[in-house]
This record gives sequence, C-alpha cells and structure tokens, in this order.
Amino acid sequence: MIQRLALLLSLALILSIQLQAQPTPLDTRIQISKFTEVEGRVVRLLHDSVGQRLIYARVNGDIYQVDSSSGALKDSLLYTSADHGITYLQGMDIRDSLWVICGNINAFKEWTTGRVSKAKLQSNGSRTWAVLAETEPYESADYFDHLFSGLIITPTDSIIWCSGARGDHGEIQDYYGKHPGIRNVPLTSVLLCASTHDTNKLLKNDSLWLIQNQVIYARGTRNFFDFDYDQYGHLYALENSGDRDDPDEMNRVVRGAHYGFPWNMGGNLTPQQFLPFDPTQDKLIHPNCWAMSQGFFHADSTYPPPPPGVTFKEAVRNFGPDADYYRDPITGGVKQASQTGDYITTFSAHRSPLGLVFSRGRIEGVHFSDKGFLLSWTPGGDSTGTLAQGGVGTFVDESEDLLMISPRSGSFDEIESRRVIRGLNRPIDMTIVNGELYIVEYADSASPIYRVTFQDTGSQVIDTTVSVQLSSEDFFIRSFPNPARDHLIITGSGMQEPIEIEFVNLQGDQVKREVLDEFPTELDISDLSPGFYVLGIHYGERKFLEKLMVR
Repeated sequence: MIQRLALLLSLALILSIQLQAQPTPLDTRIQISKFTEVEGRVVRLLHDSVGQRLIYARVNGDIYQVDSSSGALKDSLLYTSADHGITYLQGMDIRDSLWVICGNINAFKEWTTGRVSKAKLQSNGSRTWAVLAETEPYESADYFDHLFSGLIITPTDSIIWCSGARGDHGEIQDYYGKHPGIRNVPLTSVLLCASTHDTNKLLKNDSLWLIQNQVIYARGTRNFFDFDYDQYGHLYALENSGDRDDPDEMNRVVRGAHYGFPWNMGGNLTPQQFLPFDPTQDKLIHPNCWAMSQGFFHADSTYPPPPPGVTFKEAVRNFGPDADYYRDPITGGVKQASQTGDYITTFSAHRSPLGLVFSRGRIEGVHFSDKGFLLSWTPGGDSTGTLAQGGVGTFVDESEDLLMISPRSGSFDEIESRRVIRGLNRPIDMTIVNGELYIVEYADSASPIYRVTFQDTGSQVIDTTVSVQLSSEDFFIRSFPNPARDHLIITGSGMQEPIEIEFVNLQGDQVKREVLDEFPTELDISDLSPGFYVLGIHYGERKFLEKLMVR
C-alpha cells in the first residue's frame, strides 16, 4: 500500500504539471489559443499602435517586435541594454510614438542605480534612446531588493513608476555584512514621477531633495508591478505582499497617498512592529517560506513606528467569488470571504497579481466592455501553502490563471473577481489588441504567447468539472464539482464492475475509501479538511489519478 501511494503521489504531480500546461477557459464566451512562441524570460508585452505590432521586453533589457507583415509570424531584436543602458529591465510602457522603460544597473549588487530611459520616434522612422531619469547609486539588499518595477505614461505627459521596497516586511537588510542596520532608504518603497520631457534628471537618495523637487508621488509601496487606467479615468496598480500570508493588493493610485508598507500589508498589521513577537507562533507565517528560513522574521525592538498623522490608504475590496481566500490569524484555518459574507483587501495571499488591463470598451460586448483583467503568477498549494512539487505557493487557491474583475457601485475600489481561464504557467503580462487579449508566460528558454478571444453570446458558465476518461473503450468516469466543498458527485457509464476510489492527502495518507457500483452517486466529503487531495480511481486493472481541491 505504501508503495502504491508513493506512486500515486508521483503520478499526481506529473498530472498536475500537465494540467497546468493546458490553459482552459472557464467561461463559454471565452476562447484561448496559442499565438506564437518567443524568446525566454519575457517580462513585458505591449502593443505598438504606431507600428501595429506586438513589442516584448526581456528582463536582460532586450526588446523585440513580433511582426506578421510578411505573412508569417516572426520576432526580431530591436534594442539591447547597449542602446538604453538598463541591464535589469522590469517596467515598460508605450503611448503613441513614445516608449519608456525602467529598471536597474548593477541589480542585486552592493550598490545599484535605477534608470528610466525613453525612445522617441524620429522623422526617418528610427528611435533614439536617452536617459530620462537616473538615481545616484544607493544601497542594495540583494534577494529582497525589488528595484525599479512597474511604470506608466500618464495622459498628461508624465510618468509614474515604482521603486520597490528594500526588504520583505520592513526588516533590516544588509548586503552580506555591508550596509548594516538599513531597512529602506529615501529612494525605495515609493512611487516616483517625472515629466516625459525630462532628460538626464538626477535623482538624489535624499528625502528632503526628493520632496523639494516633487519627485515623490506616493509612499508605502512594496512593489507596484503593473498599472492601468479604468474607464472612469482612475489609475490602479497591483502588488504582492511579503512571505507572510497577507492578501496581495490592488490599489487606486493617488498622489500623496501612503499605502501602508511596511506597517500594513493587505489590510493586516505587520506583527514584527509589535513586542513580544514570536514568529513560530504566527499562524500566517509558513515555516518553510524564504523570509522565515533566513531569520528575517524575529523579535525586533528597533522596528520604527508608523509615520505620525498618516492614514494608510486601504486597498481595493474584493468580494469574490474567486481569489478571495484568507487565513484566520487565530486558528490558522483557510476561509473564503464570499462564503462568509465578507471581503478581503484584495486577493488571496501569494497569488502575485500581474498584467493588469482594463477593457475601457476595447473589448466588445456588455459582458466585457467595462471589466478589468489580471494574471496570477504563483502556483497553488495545499491548505498550508505547500506546493506538491516543493516550495511555497498560494493556500488552497489554484492561481496561475486569468481573473476578470467587475466594479461594484460604479468603481473598482470594490470589485467582484472571477476566474475565467485556468491552467496557465507563470503568466506575467498581457495587452489588448483589436478586442483580444494577448498573454505571455515567463519561461527560461521559450515563452508562449496566447490569444484570448471573446464573444458576446451565450450564457456565462464557470465550468470547473474535471472529466476523467479511463480508457478508449465506451465508458467513462467523471467527478464534479472541482473545487468541492461538502459533496462530490461521481457519474459515469459503461462500467461492468464496481470502482474503488481512494482519497489521499499530500502527506501520502489514505484518508477516505469508497467502493461504488451505482452511478451517479453523491459522496459526502464534509469530513475532509480543506486542501488538495489525489483521487486514486481503480476500475479493474485500470487506474487513474485526479487532483481534487476541497475548500
């Protein structure tokens, strides 16, 4: 039995990976297909409306175009770091003929320099790159330095970009013994701004200078990675919280606001600011998360108090029904806001939301013209957040999907979120072109780009049924719903003998066993704790594995 269960779990991991590699619509009005495959390590995907082509940027600074003018899709290299000077690129935006990018020089080195570069289209069709703004070198923190990340060109010829936090949750971060005692510096954990007309603007690592020169747009940001305007003219941004199980945020971007980092993340108070603090007793800290394993969670008598007189701006309220899981800080149990009549601010912890776009009427139809869309980067784990393949991900929530968000009461300050595509693999960015979404995944060697199309007919059907075909003969077995809560329906046809179903948790323990000879049969699974299970379905000599989430 032990060997069979070990094999069951191994095969379940393979099945999980295979399922993740097949994006699947969960709405009958949405279709997804593979468009092309491009270079690896893509971090940004945009549409150049002037050249009528897709533009993508790699994290090393390479910028490519995807062109179909010859009748066949092909990508070609346009610019490298030698052209614009950025060797670690994270942010990019295109507005008409202007291209702006941001990132760092000497990223993750002892001293790093943030840079914003721009390229303006010339009359002869060429582009000339220039430095728009650059920081003086400032103290890096290696792994937990979020650097220059998301960027947007505003309608008023300015740019806003994020210089991310230097740390996970406000802890002291040195650089292998260098820069001791430093948490954040004036140039980190802020939104910065400049005019698109600026050239060679030097940004000093000095709080007073940044204020006097009106460079600070907002404070308290951890890593705003994506920005976009909604149909009401409001600017929103996405960021992920730290290694603790705090919700990831979507925020309305307002000049002068403070978004709470590091004292508040996702509506939760950072416990390290209080004494006594024992991280081993915190129900929201996974014992194997990176910040815990490195000792960054600890009693901290020098943790600074919040700035006096500042009110933190609350993140967007998410009422579900998807991406709204949270952990109870008292019991450690996983709950879902839409099932308890509540909301969270904003998404299930560790989803790492990316690729924010608002339709703004660019996608036709009453069902989609006023919606927002975003991607979720991190794989889903079990109820503890542990991934089947090792490491830490979301808890219970499957993630790696496309979410559609709808405004409540005429504003995206309160939203409903719904999964409409599942099974993506590390999706990182997307753009709207001619009423369609183009999604790019992050991969080391080759990054797939998918095209998502919409139709405004038919009814919305969120179909999470998993069909199981046991053989090529004329029989099948199917279980649904998935995710399940209190019951599981097993249906099928063509079987000549009973089937055996084993429920195995991710520790390899058989927690439930059923033998069925009538179909359909409704199984009571209210005795199963929330989390991921593997169903071992046995029919004669044939065996099949199915992954089941209980919530």
